[in-house]
Amino acid sequence: SRMSGSGVVRVELGGVSLADKEPIHLLPCEIEHDGQASVSRYFTPAIRESKSEMNTTFRGRGLKGQEVRCPPGYSGLVFKEDHKPVSEEEERSLRVRSVFSKITYWNLETPPSSDDGVVMAMSWPAIAEAVSTPLSSLCSPSASGQDLERVQGGLMRVRYNTHIYGSPTMT
Repeated sequence: SRMSGSGVVRVELGGVSLADKEPIHLLPCEIEHDGQASVSRYFTPAIRESKSEMNTTFRGRGLKGQEVRCPPGYSGLVFKEDHKPVSEEEERSLRVRSVFSKITYWNLETPPSSDDGVVMAMSWPAIAEAVSTPLSSLCSPSASGQDLERVQGGLMRVRYNTHIYGSPTMT
């Protein structure tokens, strides 16, 4: 694929079936380290779980988190770039480092909610499918009640997400 103002980015998907399936944690900070980390030894044992959220600390700051699954039919991929390009015109190559079906995301001292970006992102495939379904197929005599319910649920989410970003809601 081609990115605006930069060279070619080649994505190597050949190693997907051989990729690690390690737990993924999305932290609300930038860690200036590019290499292995003993997450399972130091971070994971400190996690405390309750019914509604997970709690831990990182560098003395409280984190509240939640596990979120990838949408049905989707997997998450973590890529690694072995060679950093010298210029924007140089070809970049990414390979699959690991595969995941769920991710634990963490907020800084704020409880997880349905308004969090990760949670909303996981609903986009269903929304995209709902809004791209031709209306003619839903109005046909062969459309099932389940199809209509799925699309109406997707449209409700679109209205909700639109409201979050400041546009007036539709009634």
